[in-house]
Amino acid sequence: MAIGHYNKEQMTLEYSEEYKTFFCKDKHAYDVVEWYAQENFYKYINKQPDEIKNIVIVGAYFGTEISKYKMLYKNANFYCFEPHKQHFEMLSKKWAGKNRVPYVKIYNVAASFEQSESMFYKTNEDGNSSLLKFQGHELGHPMYVEDVDIVKTVRLDSLPELQNITIDLLQIDTQGAELMVLKGTTGILSNVQSLMLEVHTKDFIKPWDREPYRGQCYLNELVTFLKDHDLSVKYVGLDNEGGNGQGNSFWCKENKRSEK
Repeated sequence: MAIGHYNKEQMTLEYSEEYKTFFCKDKHAYDVVEWYAQENFYKYINKQPDEIKNIVIVGAYFGTEISKYKMLYKNANFYCFEPHKQHFEMLSKKWAGKNRVPYVKIYNVAASFEQSESMFYKTNEDGNSSLLKFQGHELGHPMYVEDVDIVKTVRLDSLPELQNITIDLLQIDTQGAELMVLKGTTGILSNVQSLMLEVHTKDFIKPWDREPYRGQCYLNELVTFLKDHDLSVKYVGLDNEGGNGQGNSFWCKENKRSEK
């Protein structure tokens, strides 16, 4: 997809009365909504691309989004959180050490609702580890937990560098633990202008998708929590190929919304 040129007019959208928002019905909706949010979120917070200053990425993996974001938002700074040791090593290799750039800060911690330590469940499928234990294998899913680490957890609102800035976009991909992260942002959530979240719904086909991660949150819970903080969901794109009820979503401040 061409950078900077993915518009909502290219998406097949269907309004959901249940969530009061639009669901993308494209075959690859999971990716489509992610691309759309990355390339267009600035419009919804009434800014120009060069006015975007701060992007926070929780569940940064290898930091693959940073390069794309930097092409679109040349003045942006990035705060990236990744608790997985091996993934953080790759993240560090690219963005720290001899390759360090001043606009990227990386943290080898898990964002959550308390300052503590927690078990971190590593699965055999890359990019699917979580603070929550994957349990889908008990009902036949081929993915399973292969190792457990103890990781440090932090509240995002405890970090001085995030307390007095406007966060133009907060991106969270934590395999069902999104609400745990958000509960640790309440002290700074008023400064968050837009969000991109991985979400889960009950629109699944296979039995192991009912609650693949033990204690995970669902879209309706996020809607309720974020509505109390003046953030509402604009677009959701589920994995229409897998039919597993999982997808990506874009949110923005009620008083910042624009249909540009």
